[in-house]
Amino acid sequence: MNKKCLVSVIVINSILLAIGVSLVGVSVFAYGNKWPLLTIAVHLLAILFPTACGQCTLNADDMSFLSMEDDQSAIKHLSWVLFGMLVIVGYAVPVELYRAKELEQVAVWLTVVGGTTILSAVLIYVRVVYVDKE
Repeated sequence: MNKKCLVSVIVINSILLAIGVSLVGVSVFAYGNKWPLLTIAVHLLAILFPTACGQCTLNADDMSFLSMEDDQSAIKHLSWVLFGMLVIVGYAVPVELYRAKELEQVAVWLTVVGGTTILSAVLIYVRVVYVDKE
C-alpha cells in the first residue's frame, strides 16, 4: 500500500474516532451522566487482546488460525473470546443504564452508535496498518 493511501486511511479513521467520541460526549454532557464513557474505554480495551496475541496480522485468505494444531492456538482463540465478551459489555453498558433509568433513550442510541463508530475505526486501522507491514 502506498503512503498516500495509508495517510488517507489514517485521516478517515481519525474522523471516525472524532465522530464516535463526539457522539458519546454529547450523551455524557447533554444528559449529565459520565457512565457512557465506559463504552469508549471498553471498546478500546477489547482490541488489545487480539493485537497482543498477533491476530491482527492475519490475511483474509489465511484460515490456519482455526486449526488447533499449534501450541499458541488456544491463546489466540482466547483472545477472540475476550474480544467478543468486551464488545458485548461495551454495548450492554448503555442498555443497562437505560434499564436502570440512568439514561434516556436518545442518550442510549448516541452511545451505541458512537461506540460502534469507535470500534469500527479501530478495527479498520489495525487491520490496514498491521496487514500492510507484512
